[in-house]
Amino acid sequence: MFFFGVFKDGLYSAIEIEAFTVVNMKVSLLNIVVELKKCCNHPFLFESADYGYGGDRAFIDSSKLERMILSSGKLVILDKLLVRLQETNHRVLIFSQMVRMLDILAEYMSLRGFQFQRLDGSTKAELRHQAMEHFNAPGSDDFCFLLSTRAGGLGINLATADTVIIFDSDWNPLNDLQAMSRAHRIGQQDVVNICRFVTSKSVEEDFLERAKKKMNELSAIFKVANFYSAEDDGSFWSRWIKPEAAIDAEV
Repeated sequence: MFFFGVFKDGLYSAIEIEAFTVVNMKVSLLNIVVELKKCCNHPFLFESADYGYGGDRAFIDSSKLERMILSSGKLVILDKLLVRLQETNHRVLIFSQMVRMLDILAEYMSLRGFQFQRLDGSTKAELRHQAMEHFNAPGSDDFCFLLSTRAGGLGINLATADTVIIFDSDWNPLNDLQAMSRAHRIGQQDVVNICRFVTSKSVEEDFLERAKKKMNELSAIFKVANFYSAEDDGSFWSRWIKPEAAIDAEV
């Protein structure tokens, strides 16, 4: 109730200003959904709520960290979870669609004293490689790796992490699956735990249901097509590759 009372007017105003852009007398529904997803993540994604409530954000103290955490239900849960995971020597990958949300999470990590690396679409190739090497290095002090869902795709191997947190789901469930696979790589020796944050009774629940339906449809298609890999069939290569003697005879 405290959060709702403080931020309600500011968030409603921000949504009206940022989302209800009239183009040819039509409201952009996509923009409205994006703004609602911001509400689910953190009010500081709205500039008016950020500076209006947080005061001078250059002034770092314990009360600022407390305000940052208590302003978002997701961050309250994340904070409790990360404290426990660090105590039990786990390492974590955190994915978000929103670069600005990664900024907030990075600030939270710094205030909490958690060592972390970060990768998003603006990260240069050389820095991406350095960040991965630093995180995967034996004895690394890095506890978390912050990644944007789509930037953390191909070529990313973070098998030294054993926990994946999807802070906000992607529009396409396949992108989330690809993000989860960053920890499921060659060399992974631990059980990988995956947590997905979804705000109850919000637009996120609707998107999650749509994603489940889409994945069920894809699963049905693959079952009908009867796709399989060579790893599932031990005789695959013997049926398609000729014995060495036969090859020599033809040559």
